Amino acid sequence: MALLLTLWLAAVQANANESPLIAVASSLRQVWPALMHEYRELDAATPRVTFGSSGNLARQILQGAPFDLFLSADDTYPQWLIENGVTDHTPVTYAYGLLAWVTQPDSTLAVWLNTTEKTPDALPAQLTRLSIANPAFAPYGIAARELLDAYPESANLAFTLGENAVQALQFALSGASDGGIVPLSLVSNAARAQLPPLQFKRIDPTRHNPLVHTMILLTEKSGGEKALFDFLLSETAQRILAQNGFEATR
Repeated sequence: MALLLTLWLAAVQANANESPLIAVASSLRQVWPALMHEYRELDAATPRVTFGSSGNLARQILQGAPFDLFLSADDTYPQWLIENGVTDHTPVTYAYGLLAWVTQPDSTLAVWLNTTEKTPDALPAQLTRLSIANPAFAPYGIAARELLDAYPESANLAFTLGENAVQALQFALSGASDGGIVPLSLVSNAARAQLPPLQFKRIDPTRHNPLVHTMILLTEKSGGEKALFDFLLSETAQRILAQNGFEATR
């Protein structure tokens, strides 16, 4: 019996080791279960996933973290890994990111967002603090600052910086700020069923530089990482991304 148990545990460990380890931008956290539901229908091994800001994940990879595939929220960090000799694979765009204003219902920011169909040209005077992802690590934080640069009033704003986009959303809805600018994917469709009541508005993507979500293979150890890479470019995956706050590539 002891021998059988040992063999079973060894088999379980072997299967776990065959599952690819994926570094995934936080903006994908809410859509990930829907993607994996379809991916498992292909009898593919469920990947092990670490979510975080693209910058922090890229630094972990550069320092030797054993990820097999990196799903970034931009095209800069994958290129940075290539320039530093981490991989010679070619990065591929798998989606385009979108931003949203988000706040608690009946807040000053909520009233402002409801004043017109389009976002007004000036920030409300009562707005004092916003939550965004830290631009030092997160592409969505960079895009948020680009958007705010068009508002002269933003010079007087204070910021609560999230380590990643998910934390920025938590700050925006917790009362730590008047609201925030976060990935649309974190507040759209099924995501809202897991969140407290909120008010949000999609931001015109022409008001900031494009958020070009790019993925890059780091290894090809088991083949599972390449299978996931190909799946994310499939019609099925692109449809799911488009339904959950991203613009698809096809």
